[in-house]
Amino acid sequence: MVIEILGGKEERNKAIYLQFLQKHDWRDHALEQSLRRVLQTFRLAGVESQAVTRILEGFGEVFYQQDASKLFVDSEEAYEMAYLMIVMQTTLHNPNIKMKLQAKDFILQGKTSCPKSYDRIGDQYMQSLYDNVKSREIDSPLSRSWYDEGFNGSDLTMCNIKLGSIPAG
Repeated sequence: MVIEILGGKEERNKAIYLQFLQKHDWRDHALEQSLRRVLQTFRLAGVESQAVTRILEGFGEVFYQQDASKLFVDSEEAYEMAYLMIVMQTTLHNPNIKMKLQAKDFILQGKTSCPKSYDRIGDQYMQSLYDNVKSREIDSPLSRSWYDEGFNGSDLTMCNIKLGSIPAG
């Protein structure tokens, strides 16, 4: 349900998600580490592609605002790189995908997706991203175990906005 709220298409959903992202402090964190941290809070697998796009657009916007290194020239390219990382994650770690993304192809996609920022990024940075994600999958919650294992049914509140109430079970 969290992803339905955060990735929803209404302006209210975007506002809630942006407030959620603002609660993270990424000033001293690289893109990869920041994306890993935010994706540990909800599960993207099985979500419609438009919701994934909205989630990553919001992430790119806030990451760009907070990034002290100013790796990207704009939030659009921060979004593009985050999206490219999710594509790489999927192709490398989904057992149903037989043709795995190769490092040279990831680097080429980075050049194409982020042409204004690529001089700052460079091949070495892209190779490092590839190697890191290949060797260590980007974790996400595996189930609703937090709910199934005795969630107390109290109000679900995020970023000081009451999102709803779950009746006690």
